[in-house]
Amino acid sequence: MSRIEKAFETCGWEVVNWGYPSREKRIEEHAEDLIEMLQAIAERRPGLPIHFITHSLGGIIVRAALNHPDCPEEAKRGKAVLIAPPNQGAIFARKLKNYPFFRWILVPDCKSPSWNF
Repeated sequence: MSRIEKAFETCGWEVVNWGYPSREKRIEEHAEDLIEMLQAIAERRPGLPIHFITHSLGGIIVRAALNHPDCPEEAKRGKAVLIAPPNQGAIFARKLKNYPFFRWILVPDCKSPSWNF
C-alpha cells in the first residue's frame, strides 16, 4: 500500500495509510477503530467525501465500518476500491481447518461466529 500512498501524495491527495493488527481483534472491532479515525477526518474536513483503497481484509473492515451507524456521512459518500477482499473467507484457511495443529495456531475457539468454514 505504500506505493499507492506515495503515488496519490505525489498527485496532491491527503493520504492516510491506516494499519491494523489483523489477528488481534475481530472485524467489528477494527471497524470501530477505523470509524474513530474517520470521524476525526470528517471533523477536520467537513462535507468532503472520504475515499478508500483497500487490500484484502482491509476491504472487509471498510465495508463493516461503512455499515456502522456511527460512520460519518463523508465516508459513506466517498468511493472505494477493494483489491482482493476475501469475501468468502480465505481458501487456504478453509483447507487448513482439518489439521488440529493449524486450528490451534490460527483460532483458539473455532466455534467463533467469525470463523466460518
